[in-house]
Order: sequence, then C-alpha cells, then structure tokens
Amino acid sequence: MLISRSVRFIGLITLSLVLVSGTIRTTQAQTLPRVLMIGDSIMQGYFHRSQIELAGQFVLFQPDPGSGDTDRATVYMQDWLDDGPWDVIHFNWGLHDLYTQNVNHPGVNAIPIEDYESNLRSLVPQMVASGADLVWANTTPGVDPLFPVNDVLAYNAVAAQVMSEYDIPINDLHGLLEPVQETYQATPGNIHYNTAGSTLMAGQIATSILSVHDPGVLPGPPPCGGLLCHTGANDPFLEGWLSTIDAGATEAPVIDDMGSGLDAWEVQNSSGSGKAGYFGTASLDAQALADIATGGWSMRANVRVDDLIANGYDEALAPAPGFAVRLDEADHWAILFLSTDSNGNPIAQLKGGAGLANVSDEIPISGSGYHTYEVRSQPMTTLADLYIDDTKVISDFDIGNTVDYGDQLVWGNWATGSDGAGYWNSVQFTTAPGSEFVPGDFDDDDDVDGADFLAWQRDLGDDPSMLSWETNYGFAAGASAGAMTVPEPSGFVLMILTGLGCLAFRKQETNDDSKT
Repeated sequence: MLISRSVRFIGLITLSLVLVSGTIRTTQAQTLPRVLMIGDSIMQGYFHRSQIELAGQFVLFQPDPGSGDTDRATVYMQDWLDDGPWDVIHFNWGLHDLYTQNVNHPGVNAIPIEDYESNLRSLVPQMVASGADLVWANTTPGVDPLFPVNDVLAYNAVAAQVMSEYDIPINDLHGLLEPVQETYQATPGNIHYNTAGSTLMAGQIATSILSVHDPGVLPGPPPCGGLLCHTGANDPFLEGWLSTIDAGATEAPVIDDMGSGLDAWEVQNSSGSGKAGYFGTASLDAQALADIATGGWSMRANVRVDDLIANGYDEALAPAPGFAVRLDEADHWAILFLSTDSNGNPIAQLKGGAGLANVSDEIPISGSGYHTYEVRSQPMTTLADLYIDDTKVISDFDIGNTVDYGDQLVWGNWATGSDGAGYWNSVQFTTAPGSEFVPGDFDDDDDVDGADFLAWQRDLGDDPSMLSWETNYGFAAGASAGAMTVPEPSGFVLMILTGLGCLAFRKQETNDDSKT
C-alpha cells in the first residue's frame, strides 16, 4: 500500500528509556512493534543507541546478511522482507554506492548514480508492498576524496526524488550532521562518528520512527515469582534488568534451544576481553533488604553452559557464565562460576566472602544440557548453600563480606575477559524464600534418604513418623512437581521395612514368651 504522507524532514527529540535488541535470525518472544534497520557502518554506530531510545516501544533488528550498497540489497531484499512482518523499515544506502576507492577505476563511484537510482526504484516498491511504514534516512556528509562531498549531495538528491514519488518521509541525517561534522567525527577526516555523534543521530531516528508508527499500549514485564526475574526468550531489559554489552560480546533470544523445548536468552563472549552482563539493583528497596535480613535470599537460574572456546576448554574457571549476589547491608557476597569440561559437561564453583577468598571445590555435573543452580542464604547468618538440580551440593559456605561495594545482582558473562556462553531459560532472585519442610527429613538435610531412617531409629521410633519417611523416601526439597511423584519402594526401603517387620514379630514373640 502507498503511504499517504508528504515528504518532510524530521527534527530531533531525545528520549530516555531502556535497551531492547534483536537480530533477524532469532524471534523475540514479545509483542512490541518490529523495526528493520537497513544501513551501513554508520548505522552500526547508531543502532545500539537507537535501541536505547526506543526500548519498551519497538524491537529493532538488523538485516542478516548485512547490507552494503544497493546492488547487494537487490539480492537480499526479499529475504529480509520474508523475515518480517515489519511494522517499520528505516533504511539508507549511499556511502557504499558512491565510494571511489576502486583499484581498476580510481575516482569512479562503486555504483554509478544511474544504477543507484535504478536500484532504488526496484527496492522501494518491494518495501512499500510489504505494508511496513517506511522512513528514508539520507546519507550523512561525505569526506573527500574517498566519499566525495559533492557526490553525497547528488546521490541524496536522486534518493529524495524517488522517495517523493512514494510519499516516504525523509530523516535528514545529512542536515543534522553537516554543520557539526568535525565535532562528532570519530577521528579527523573519518567518515564515521563518535559515541556522541551516534547518540545525536539516534535521537532523531527515534523521533522519525515514532512519527510514522504509534506503538500503542505497551506490554508490561511478564509475571515474576520473585523480586527480579528473567523468563525464556524475553528481553531482560523489558523485565527490569540493565545491561553492559561490550564489543566482542553478543546477546540474543533463542527459541527451542537445541531442540530442548526451552526458550532462552543467549549471553556470549568469545573475544577474551570485554563483558556482557545483566544487572538488577533498583528493586532492592528498604522492604526487600528487611526481608533479606530476617529471611535470607535465593538466586536461582536454569541455564545451559557452553564454555568451549577457540583454544580448548576453560578448566581454570576464568570468569565464565554465572551469577553474583552482593548485598552490603547483609554483609553477603557470593559468586557462582560455571564452566565445562572437555566433554561439555558443566562444572560449578562457588566463591564468596571478603575479596572472594572463600573458594569451593569444583562440582562436576553430568549432562551438557540445562541444569538449575540455586544459591540460598541462611537467614540471620553469613552462610549460604548451593543446590544443583534441587540437590544440596554445598552446605554452610561462608559468604561474609565487610567491604562495601554497593548492592548488586548480576548474571551473564559480566567479568572482563570472560569467555563462553550461557543460555538462560530462567533467572529468579527471591527475598525470604524460607525453608521447605519435607516430611520424613529427620536429619534436616533437605532430602529423605537412608540417613533419615537412622535418625528416626535413634530419636523417634513411632509409627506415624515411619510412615512419613516411607511415603516421602527419595524426595528432595525444591524438586519440581513431576519430581515429587512418590516412587515405588526401592530395594533399600523394602529391606528396612522387612527388618522392621522382623523386629515387630520378635517383640511380639518375646511378649508371648513372657506370658507362658
């Protein structure tokens, strides 16, 4: 359909929101309007900052494979459109077309202006037919000699004519930057822009997108059973987490990860530098801290770890996927590090206390898929326990810390130099989680096993308690509903019950003998 709008130039308004992101190759698990951002390396600079400007209102995507000149776009345009539907397409081609660094024909544009116009007349109708609202971003100022200043003006004029024929509004990035180009160049004479310049463009881009498409009523964050949560392939920013995503790190939604049936949020760093983490502190208000003081806290995550790197695997447990809890008022600091062995099986290690001086043994975990990890503090103490797949594997671990660094909840690859990837199906931070009472757990170790029978035999000996132990044998605190199904009595249970029967018979026999 044709967009009935006169050509107009968009002014600048700056918005202050939080970040949301995506790429075409994956599907975001929410209902915000979708924006396809087509451009060149200039767009790479403003894409991330445009996400910040439009977070909570739109989800921004880049084409895969990436764009370049208009010749390349004619090859991939239909594929890009098929990755829709798109609510908005914000697009630009220019610098790659008018580039003059050609070893065979120096000074000649890579795509002659006549071919540039012809390509635009092929590309624009395809986008119009998609039904998306369109915004053309004209080409930013040139730099002689490789990106001739006058050629930029000529190519922009040709593009403006094509856009006018389709009533497509123009985001005048050239007009925005031309008076201040030297101020915002990445380096003198550079065609690219520094962070401030990219931020300037992002504000105007946000305004241009909002001018053509109303995002409507915005969805709130998904339901959360804890103070802060992450669920499935939902963008953590929409759930209340802030982020640090350095160069070399990536994050993206993943649907049906590895055929597991679980959606997840991928946080990966393979650069050996930088970091990628999600931080949550805003909800730690006075009430939350009071609940923590009296009832403790729990940090729980269901995650698949892939710590394989180019040079092998990381048995040294350099900071890789994991999570951390630091609470100054409670004097707590605990970090769970996750890595893998050479077969891809996870390895967990807990660190805590002042300077993270307390270090647990490495805990090997069988199976390379998803596992649940929970660090739970003990109320009114500086001790914590580690559960893996709802089984306690570390007890009474000292996380006492007297150095104030500020409250912090974080998950991902947040430490500089971390490597590997985590696929986070769920994350939950809960205050005052309490302790789960398990009938038959007579030795208070959160499960019902043979040791509890010995405790019953030593301290209780009554029939109702024995029935409680028999009914719940094999149960572990925190197990899922499926895992809570009472198992058939094992050989061990039957042996004990047989022994009890013999004892009862012998007791009765003794009583009978005493009567004769």
